[in-house]
Amino acid sequence: KMAKYARVDLGQIEALLNKIGGEEGAQLILSGVAEVVVKKLLAPSDILSVPGRDEFTAAFSVDTSSKARVKIAWMSENFRNNFLRKVETNVPAGELRAHKLLKNALDAPIRAEIGEAREETYLIDLWTALKKQHNGESGLLLTSGRANIFYMRDHGGKVWAVRARWYANDDGWYLDADSALHPHGWNAGHQVFSR
Repeated sequence: KMAKYARVDLGQIEALLNKIGGEEGAQLILSGVAEVVVKKLLAPSDILSVPGRDEFTAAFSVDTSSKARVKIAWMSENFRNNFLRKVETNVPAGELRAHKLLKNALDAPIRAEIGEAREETYLIDLWTALKKQHNGESGLLLTSGRANIFYMRDHGGKVWAVRARWYANDDGWYLDADSALHPHGWNAGHQVFSR
């Protein structure tokens, strides 16, 4: 094993070479004549069990003190106006699934790959995940400054891309929301959540 690729063994390297056409395929890729195409936008990652609730209103507030339930450094106006006082009812328990975004993409193809039946997440999902990493600890959510993206409905049923980012310099989470119909692009390496 090579130190740089410690999790890859020789059997996996051989399987990879076989998939790209052996030594010839590798040479074509290295010379720029051929390229590897990623067929999917998302790669499944971790799963977190999330509780259900008959009624849930999250206690989101800007507070980075040591007593904060979740250290939140900033909330956008869109997040405040559309989610701060939202009451969720009859939210089923389930699994929150993380997916790594493999290449740059817009919301529409990301949502299509997740599927309409699984794309909607809830404030209780976000709140549960944030509480587990209230101080920027490692866990399901990315804490590198990259976005954790949740597709949620507002009071009126409109779907938003709600994102949480940890900023160590400000010692807290940034919460923001943009319409999922807006042609907003996300960079590879961000993380998308589904139920």
